Amino acid sequence: MSITAAEVKALYPSLQRHLVNEAIDDALKKHSCYNRIVRQIIAELNNICLENVITQYGSCIYKQRGGIVTGDNHSVSLANITIHYILQLMADILGQTELFCRYIDDIVWITDSELKNIGIRSALNTVFKNNGLELTF
Repeated sequence: MSITAAEVKALYPSLQRHLVNEAIDDALKKHSCYNRIVRQIIAELNNICLENVITQYGSCIYKQRGGIVTGDNHSVSLANITIHYILQLMADILGQTELFCRYIDDIVWITDSELKNIGIRSALNTVFKNNGLELTF
């Protein structure tokens, strides 16, 4: 048996907004009856929310230009939808685990062999890197 834990490094600020939109569209396609136009409207409303987050620190005001703001009202939901979308790309590989668990940016899995573990770790690294994210183990 082999158990491994990984974390998505700096998940919230590293999430690319186009990827968040793709993930939302994919989730709505699979789990709603919304047509393409309604899905586009929802994506655009999400963009408006992401583009207009203003944060105050001390006497300075900041506007987040990339990623999503940690602690914003819907950041956890957006992160969960996006990471789920990324992991779907390798569902067949993840099926080789004895147990696979994820909570937002934390991932844990168990395999019955070190060889499978190495393959899963490599595949996870690749799919996250291809989506602009980095894993730490």
